Amino acid sequence: MLRYFTFKLCSFGCYVGKKKIPKLIHRWLNPISIAYWFMDDGSLKWKNKSKAVRICTDNFNKKEVEQCVAILNNKFNLFTILYFF
Repeated sequence: MLRYFTFKLCSFGCYVGKKKIPKLIHRWLNPISIAYWFMDDGSLKWKNKSKAVRICTDNFNKKEVEQCVAILNNKFNLFTILYFF
């Protein structure tokens, strides 16, 4: 018999009400965590027409998303833009 267990990291998933980006996100973002984030909430912007990607952040407030944009720009030298739809 196979058993499957999952574990929850409270740093990212234990919240009540609205999701929040952790205040220390700059310490946890690294190339591997960005890859996981893209695989979970990312997509190609225009398939076969652009090399741009999109990461969905619609459950976070503008200030939190702006914080992530700044970290991606400064820490990883990634060109990021904030869009609201």
